[in-house]
Amino acid sequence: MSMMPISKPIKKPSHKSNRNLFNLSKKIEIPAPTKKPPLEKINKNNDIIDMDFLKKTIRKHESKTNYMYKDTADGGGKVTVGIGLMLPNAESAIKLPFTVPDGNGGRRLATDKEKGVAFHSVSKINNKKGYKASSFDPISGKIAKDYGLKNMSLPDEIIDKLLEKRLENDILSVKRKIKNFDKLPNQAKRALIDLEYNQGPTKFVRSRKINGIEEGWPNLFESLDEMNGSNAAKESKRKGVSEERNNETHNGFLSIDRIK
Repeated sequence: MSMMPISKPIKKPSHKSNRNLFNLSKKIEIPAPTKKPPLEKINKNNDIIDMDFLKKTIRKHESKTNYMYKDTADGGGKVTVGIGLMLPNAESAIKLPFTVPDGNGGRRLATDKEKGVAFHSVSKINNKKGYKASSFDPISGKIAKDYGLKNMSLPDEIIDKLLEKRLENDILSVKRKIKNFDKLPNQAKRALIDLEYNQGPTKFVRSRKINGIEEGWPNLFESLDEMNGSNAAKESKRKGVSEERNNETHNGFLSIDRIK
């Protein structure tokens, strides 16, 4: 007669892990956030570009204006708004959400016609005398009063978004222009982006011909091709900007020689 197999006692599953999982009284230790090293100490091959730092740098050197004004570029000036944002034509101004007084102590969005008229009013002013942007302030500026410029303003949050968008485009632009861009230390990258922002994408080029005259930055571009920081620093000086800004750019390019 065959023997029946003796069944083993069934082991009850442990719920210890579940008890621990739902034990909310136990203190959970959250690791402290990793502190980022200063930008100057980030590895040369690290492609991080701190947008907040870039915006802070540009704001330091480019004054912010909520109203349209005429800068001093190319002799007579260009219509500009925000943080060095050039408006090439009335259509570019019409696309922006400028506001005007609503007559009840508040403000409303300006109409396309109002924005077009405001642009042309500023555009016809010849700024060969070098009037400061504050002269175009519709509340207190002398030029604004003399020419009857309309009280039209661009909100701060729009200006900040325009600055960030412009910087994003400038980063892409210099990456296309500078073949060694990704090899550069971040200080040198920031120097290039500042040049691109300040000079504009059509002026900050290796070379171009305007009315038969060669213009551009051939020596600077060649120095960057060769990863020669000291030469790039010598070729980076701009007219019409502060000594402090030129020095920052100069020192940014010198950082190239420290990674060799």
